[in-house]
Amino acid sequence: MTITQIMSEERRIRLVLYTSPNAVLSARAMRNMAQILADYEETAVGFEVCDISRDPAAAAKDGISFTPTLVRRYPGPRAWVLGDLDEPSAVRRMLDGAGAPRKLSVEDLSTGPTISAGSSARSYGSTQPTRPFYF
Repeated sequence: MTITQIMSEERRIRLVLYTSPNAVLSARAMRNMAQILADYEETAVGFEVCDISRDPAAAAKDGISFTPTLVRRYPGPRAWVLGDLDEPSAVRRMLDGAGAPRKLSVEDLSTGPTISAGSSARSYGSTQPTRPFYF
């Protein structure tokens, strides 16, 4: 591993999804998280799934009482989202607020930058929040 790889690994947003075995909501949360992460650059987000029955110490360290629970470990402060993540807006606000770059879509490439009337602000088809969202 090179110094550049180590430095970029340190700056990655780190997410952990705590799950329970054979739980329907945990399976839904994993599926929903895969759909959400498909919109972001893979190199910007480190994601892992932790089964609390196999690693209760990790769950205790992150203060997990319920599953499924998504934890943003880095950058701080820590943030938690509970439930099956069927409303992706909370996770997207968390990722966007932490600076995770989204993948460009075909629509983004075809529309190009636009300038609003009376403003020099440019839009590239992304809906980035104007302020961080904390839980």
